[in-house]
Amino acid sequence: MGLDLESDDDYLQRRMQNLECRYRRAQFIFNGAQMQYRTLRETPGVSVGQLIQSTYRIRRAREHLEDILSTIEFLEDQNDSAIAIRRVG
Repeated sequence: MGLDLESDDDYLQRRMQNLECRYRRAQFIFNGAQMQYRTLRETPGVSVGQLIQSTYRIRRAREHLEDILSTIEFLEDQNDSAIAIRRVG
């Protein structure tokens, strides 16, 4: 059983590392979308449609970041619960 718990811990650790990497990439994309929007705003002759598309990209990137962060927090809470159960058991 100890080996089983250890492999679960390894899986959770790999999953968290993967999510953290995805979060960093999503943060990079979000920052890029914000920069693109600021550049468009400063560019003469930009259409309203381009600005709207840019704000949609920012919104989608923010939602993606929030989804990843929510998953990370869920797994951390789940891990904390598993540790507490092991200590009781």
